[in-house]
Amino acid sequence: MAQSSSKYVVPPECVQDLWRMVNTLSGSTILFLGGTGLIGRWFFELLGSLDGHGDGSVTFVVSGRSRPTWLADQYGPVNAEFLALDFLSSASMSVFEETVAPFDGVFHFAAPSAADTFAGMRGPDKYRLALSSASQLYKLVESFSPRFLLLASSGVAVQSVDDTVDEYENLAPDLFSEVESLSNGKRTLERAVFELSSSQTSSAVARIFTCYGPHIPTELHYAMGNFIGQARRGQPIVVNSAGTDRRSYLYASDLICAIARLVVRLCGPSKDSFSIYNMGGQEPITIAELANKIAALVGPESCEVRVKGGCSSIGNRVRRDYVPDVTRAKEAEILIERVSLDAGLRSLLV
Repeated sequence: MAQSSSKYVVPPECVQDLWRMVNTLSGSTILFLGGTGLIGRWFFELLGSLDGHGDGSVTFVVSGRSRPTWLADQYGPVNAEFLALDFLSSASMSVFEETVAPFDGVFHFAAPSAADTFAGMRGPDKYRLALSSASQLYKLVESFSPRFLLLASSGVAVQSVDDTVDEYENLAPDLFSEVESLSNGKRTLERAVFELSSSQTSSAVARIFTCYGPHIPTELHYAMGNFIGQARRGQPIVVNSAGTDRRSYLYASDLICAIARLVVRLCGPSKDSFSIYNMGGQEPITIAELANKIAALVGPESCEVRVKGGCSSIGNRVRRDYVPDVTRAKEAEILIERVSLDAGLRSLLV
């Protein structure tokens, strides 16, 4: 049994959202491709916070290249089974195709991790992962028509513009740019999910922008994680750029509850055959402002902020603005922000 997720900020309404999803999926077996990543960990640990163990009538088959040490066999009312699967290995894919059983729904969250990117994962491998997993989605849906298909994409699937990005943004990333392999791969997957939507399979794309929560990497190249790590260690907070790029941040429990509400909608009587929603924070903040906010929460007398200037990014194109327009997701009551940035940051700085 998984341990309590008391390290999360979990509003009471979030618990209700999670139970509603569990009850909607009762008796189902769901394939969670890429469920061993950070968002998958948030998903299961928050499910583990639900009171009562239930009857384990919902089973998630969680795929990844290797089983992470944190993945338990049960989280509150749901079971978790691990499936070794590497989309870049032909041998792994062959075994999967020979043994795969019907699933009632599919979560596709498989994508290169931050660690992959900063370890030097090449563009061709990022794009090949997307092509391989898109091909598998076609085979899965054609084989047993799952009840729903949910793809986790991101704002990199569209061209970066100096404005907020709406759900139906049509500006495409540069098709032949060396730093757009991930972007074009995600766009390929979005198209595949659109093509696979039908009266039997309700499909949705969740474009997930910048999110944060427990277990956020603190020694990679992402600003918030680095700032939190430096603040925890009592080091100066270093901004490796001019700090003028804008981001917005969504806390882990708000993201997972939005996913839960989207699943309920996909399974409901008024479901759309295809939908797309942005999931991210609504209020933009510059990188320098974020650094100063974290320093203020720690205590400015003990936490210095240093802005180096210049431009910094590894593996992907620099984006001045990475801020979603979430109007549609909020109007549909998919996305509800309950945890403020200050409250979320405080929970990570203790």
